[in-house]
Amino acid sequence: MSKGGSSASTEDSLLSQDTVALKCTNKYCKIRLSFFDSHIVVTRRLFMQAINQAVVQMFGLVGGAMIIDLLMFCESKQTGFIKFQSRHSEQILSSLVCYTELYDSEHENSLSCRLEILGFSPDVLDADESCTSRESRSLKFFSG
Repeated sequence: MSKGGSSASTEDSLLSQDTVALKCTNKYCKIRLSFFDSHIVVTRRLFMQAINQAVVQMFGLVGGAMIIDLLMFCESKQTGFIKFQSRHSEQILSSLVCYTELYDSEHENSLSCRLEILGFSPDVLDADESCTSRESRSLKFFSG
């Protein structure tokens, strides 16, 4: 075999590489928690309690096993940004929109409320200073 033949063989092996499809493993969601009794202050604790209760209420122990991370929270706007696995998107989003009553274990009472989905995205692109503290910045979502 000539040198030209072996270099062609090497060239063919370099060109026949496998393509890897990348998929987003996480989704991001901007949510607002509002209470019908307007004097209630939405804290980080109440915000996450509402989200966790919503998922557990609709999906039981399976819902409780879904990992939901609070990335940022803005108390003045009553909004937060959560991250969760893409495979749980339908369950989490459906439980959030159906949630209407938070049981506040600290005060041992039920509060009528609503979780509103303000944004949903596979990517978080940037942060801007819409809240005063660094920890409470809001996020811009990729819209596509």
